[in-house]
Amino acid sequence: MWLDNFLMVAQWRFPSFSPKTLSVIAWAVASVGHTPTQEWLLSYEQQVRDKFTQFTGQEVICVEWVLRQWGYHGEDNAVQYMLKRQDTFQELDWETLSNRKLLDQVILWKNYGGSSSQNIDAH
Repeated sequence: MWLDNFLMVAQWRFPSFSPKTLSVIAWAVASVGHTPTQEWLLSYEQQVRDKFTQFTGQEVICVEWVLRQWGYHGEDNAVQYMLKRQDTFQELDWETLSNRKLLDQVILWKNYGGSSSQNIDAH
């Protein structure tokens, strides 16, 4: 299929793709009802993990939706996996995730020890 050939070329370029490009390509593929090969999915998931802190809230939500369309759930879903590693999250709050400033704070909490008494603005 032509789409699989396109995805193979895209996979080679993953390291140069921004989080926005990664999320848009995946959204487009899932929107037409196509599921990429297992090799592509593993490579894509690794890129999401590697660049997770660079994603905006909207991009995180997009990737979450895409991975669910492809059958990823819970620990299998890279976004879920990364969010569960955030010390301050007990429940996922998608409204919060769409707020870039708040998402940045959560990432800072993780990177600087998770203390709620810390002044994260100092970092």
